[in-house]
Amino acid sequence: MRALAAVPLLLAGCVQVFELEDPVTAEDNEPPEGSGSGSSNPTTPPACAGTIVGATCYERGTMKATWTTARDSCAANGGMLAKMDSNPVATALALLVSLGEEVWLGASVELPGAPYRWVDGSEVTLFAWLPSQPDGSGFDHCIALYNAGAIGWDDLFCNEELAFICQRTLQ
Repeated sequence: MRALAAVPLLLAGCVQVFELEDPVTAEDNEPPEGSGSGSSNPTTPPACAGTIVGATCYERGTMKATWTTARDSCAANGGMLAKMDSNPVATALALLVSLGEEVWLGASVELPGAPYRWVDGSEVTLFAWLPSQPDGSGFDHCIALYNAGAIGWDDLFCNEELAFICQRTLQ
């Protein structure tokens, strides 16, 4: 059994600490030794290299990219930029971000004052803004998850190059 992971996360303006007992990670998705024939089925998606919540795999992209390039990279691999829309997903995503790191999530806003939307078109309804965010300065239209000790959202210029997290449905 793995140790508990305590994750401070800012949701709707207050800090909540979630503890995950035995989170599912990439090594949990490896087939048992001797169980495969050595060849892979080309129609079977690869195992999750990140963490799983329900039937969804969350994994980091392999490069730093602008928000648009990150979105397109996730789509090219059968997924989308991560949608942080529940406490279990928020906790899982927090485990994928190192201290001091910012990563793109799949939410943006077209115009100042308009609602933030996820890449699937749905409106953002669960918020995890860091204090003083969103500051909406200039053209900060894309949401990044930032681990500043406590983990929360920052609105940034979409053309900044950051790491990113994709999600895809497991079959």
